[in-house]
Amino acid sequence: MNEKPLLSILMPAIRPERWEGLFRSIVESTQSSSAFELILVSPKELPDSLANFANIKYITDLGSPTRCFNIALENAEGTYVTWGADDGTYVPGKLRKVLENLISANEYKKVTALTQMEATHVYNKDFCRINSHHQLASPHINDSFVLFPTAVMRTDFMRDVGGLDCRFQGHAMAHIDFAIRAQTLGAVVEFEPDICLTLTHMMGPSGDHGPIHWSQLQEDEPLLKATYSVDNTDRINKLANRKNVSNWKEQEEVWHWRFQRGDLK
Repeated sequence: MNEKPLLSILMPAIRPERWEGLFRSIVESTQSSSAFELILVSPKELPDSLANFANIKYITDLGSPTRCFNIALENAEGTYVTWGADDGTYVPGKLRKVLENLISANEYKKVTALTQMEATHVYNKDFCRINSHHQLASPHINDSFVLFPTAVMRTDFMRDVGGLDCRFQGHAMAHIDFAIRAQTLGAVVEFEPDICLTLTHMMGPSGDHGPIHWSQLQEDEPLLKATYSVDNTDRINKLANRKNVSNWKEQEEVWHWRFQRGDLK
């Protein structure tokens, strides 16, 4: 019987031309060819060059990025979990370092946020206070809460929190909501100070990020603000305890039409 992986990497994915490079960077970052599994959930086809790797799981789905994320989470077998974007490159040795520190700490609710560079912007501990961003800030969100675009944490704890809420179509607002819920349930977040992950996509309405940008502005940001706009601590705590890991099943298969609409190409 095959040994289960230490780390599951959840990857909603639309750029198959980048998957081989992504996989190689994970090997270099974990310094292992077998300690991880890469779970690709995508409307695209798996390249032949990756078809024979035992630690790649490929699942076809036409849902939103958050739905694909939760499908990957349901199929994760690793003790720890992380996630990213399929145009990302992991820095050599960094995932191994983070995993070693988490194993040594042995704290169920510890979350190591990964400092990342997205195009020219660095997401680190100095940038990621939720209430320092005017478009996200709410007097009803604890000032100590941070956002983490990606992190490494216990898989079981991510499931305890409830995964991503698939009412959000894109990752950005969904991960902010997840970060608030995780910290309300006792997550202790620490940032790995060095850059662990670089992403090449540019935020905004152009290219393959266009549909995500559109859904974030039109739907996800208003939903996040409405969710955390009420001055009611009991209500916030109830929101933090909602279980969302299966609500992808209620979502229609939206990824196909979002990426085919002429005004979003």
